[in-house]
Amino acid sequence: MKQLKHNYIHSGHVFTSDEKNIKYKFIYLNYIATLAIIFTSVIGVMRLYNDHCVLGSIEIGLSFVAIGLLVMLRKDKRHIERISTALLLIAFILSMYTFIYATEQSTRIIVFILLGHGIYFLKGKKIGLYSLIFIVLLITLMQLSDTIDTKYSNFDLYTTALYVIVIFTMLNIYEYVKETQSQELEQLNQNLEYLVSKRTDELKKEKDKFEELSITDKLTNLYNRHHLEKLFEYEQNQAKRYETDYSIILIDIDNFKTINDRYGHNIGDNFLKEFASILSNSLRDTDTVGRWGGEEFFNPTSKVKSSTSNRSCE
Repeated sequence: MKQLKHNYIHSGHVFTSDEKNIKYKFIYLNYIATLAIIFTSVIGVMRLYNDHCVLGSIEIGLSFVAIGLLVMLRKDKRHIERISTALLLIAFILSMYTFIYATEQSTRIIVFILLGHGIYFLKGKKIGLYSLIFIVLLITLMQLSDTIDTKYSNFDLYTTALYVIVIFTMLNIYEYVKETQSQELEQLNQNLEYLVSKRTDELKKEKDKFEELSITDKLTNLYNRHHLEKLFEYEQNQAKRYETDYSIILIDIDNFKTINDRYGHNIGDNFLKEFASILSNSLRDTDTVGRWGGEEFFNPTSKVKSSTSNRSCE
């Protein structure tokens, strides 16, 4: 039942984010026009049954016209403004005709209040206000003239006009509250997006930093052994795939222990840092070097002819 209701209200149309205003008007028209057509048709049949042939025929005829407009709207949402104008005009004509000729109905003036609400919602605050003023002035002129007997007293019209003012004020307050809430919600969304974006950048930086630390030797700032093993495996796979030769360079500093014993570990560390800097500055763009462990350094991506090269550095 819920899905059936949704399908009827939306008529199979899909509304984009830029069509939010059209979407609400479309749903409103589907609801209100359907209810108004059913109500007017029933009243028209009852009038015909009670020998009010002219008014009953007009109500049924306008209901069929409204049905045609509603069908057009459901087929193509792009004509919503013109169709809504036509439906409001039909409602106004029917309201005026009922007000003038259905004088036995004491509640018929309420229709104008409902009509004003529909104009306000479909055509906006400005046009809604002008329409309500026009309706009130028109009814007042008919009341003051001697050509039409509205069956209403002046007090009835004054109180009705007051009701219209109150309803319009309430609609304005509602619109103001809704706009304020929308602005606040939009501001909250913007703040949330900013915080999420900021936190995402921070997390990305932390992730990059963590990844860098996970592959970097703390002392020399070269690649550590864990990362070198991955690079070595990659080079092996590349050589197997393309059936090419590859080579490695393993560098070991001889007598490094003597430096530590004679000058201390701090000097030894500085020596390793300086040696790592020399290696980094001596590399080609395609080469990679890292600290294998202790005073050993490893280059798994050096493309030389020999299959294996071992050197000792004095």
